Amino acid sequence: MKEHVVMKKSYGFLIVSVFIFLLNASLFSESDSPGATARKLPLFEGGVKGGLSMASFFWTGDHGWNNSTMFAFLPALWGFCDVNLTDTVGIELNAGYAGKGCSVDASDGYLHWYYHYLDFPVFIKWQTQDPSMRFYASAGGYFSKLLSGSYDFGVSGSSYFDGKGAMTIGTNDSPTFMHPYDYGLAFNTGVQRTHLLFEFRFTVSLSPAMEFTPPEEYGGSRGALNSGIMLIAGYKL
Repeated sequence: MKEHVVMKKSYGFLIVSVFIFLLNASLFSESDSPGATARKLPLFEGGVKGGLSMASFFWTGDHGWNNSTMFAFLPALWGFCDVNLTDTVGIELNAGYAGKGCSVDASDGYLHWYYHYLDFPVFIKWQTQDPSMRFYASAGGYFSKLLSGSYDFGVSGSSYFDGKGAMTIGTNDSPTFMHPYDYGLAFNTGVQRTHLLFEFRFTVSLSPAMEFTPPEEYGGSRGALNSGIMLIAGYKL
């Protein structure tokens, strides 16, 4: 437990340190250097973006992304606001819906986990200044609130859960704990052409989305971190 806490603190410290360094460097180069030009971008820009979430689990312990773990295909949609601190550095705020989960090819049937989250990603953004074709990359984190979800086992059918913390699958008396909150790291790369955006995003959680104890012969407990990639398109006003 202590190792997880130290790791989470280290991630947060690293992100904040890199942001402060790059922001100071950019502000100095654009406003204090000789021949600096006026800003080309407005302070605030906004729009909408959405796309396909190709979600998967990273299993805790020594299981990782194993060969039975596959994508669950779910939608995602956000409204966003860019705060352009300079022409090359900004902060991007998002609020919306994100589908997450996993699909597993089990020996006795398939398993589908579908999660529905109220999602709040925040990014530090670096972008080029070419107005006709602007390339950008961003890094940051997200915080999500679980709204509801479902577990579908091909043999026994579906079970549904809300954001309150636990459920029981089938006839198993051992509950599966569904964590009502999810938070983690997110990384983007994309291109903007006039008002259109096209983006690739990778996310990985720092906290298990669920935890359960499998039958005794499998040993130990299991946990799963939300992860996956998103293919996103958007429109900036």
